[in-house]
Amino acid sequence: MVACIWMVEVILQTMEVQNTRDKRTARLVLVGHWLYDNLIPMTIQIFAINYDFWFEITEGYHEDNDVENLNDKGEQFVFHYNCDDFFKSANFPTFGGLTIEEAQDTVNKLLKQPITWDKPLTTNK
Repeated sequence: MVACIWMVEVILQTMEVQNTRDKRTARLVLVGHWLYDNLIPMTIQIFAINYDFWFEITEGYHEDNDVENLNDKGEQFVFHYNCDDFFKSANFPTFGGLTIEEAQDTVNKLLKQPITWDKPLTTNK
């Protein structure tokens, strides 16, 4: 139990450090609305980030030839459920793909619910 609490604290500290580094950004690109159990309104957000979240979170566990999973623009697309601020979220993002279309497809396959996609009012989160 103590080890789990320590791990969560380390992970949260890591996420806070990411927010303070100038080189890391999370750009909100799409907001989706759907109904959980066809009853409860839910929000899902797709972010473009300029680093490989899971590559960095597992630092020290890589083989020498492992590389970050980024597209030709140096980004990957991840999604969060009901995320107010990408870097302050206590939840981990889910990898969606290397394009917006791949991320939308991943979300659609995962949720299996009709989703209404909208462009965000602001792209900074």
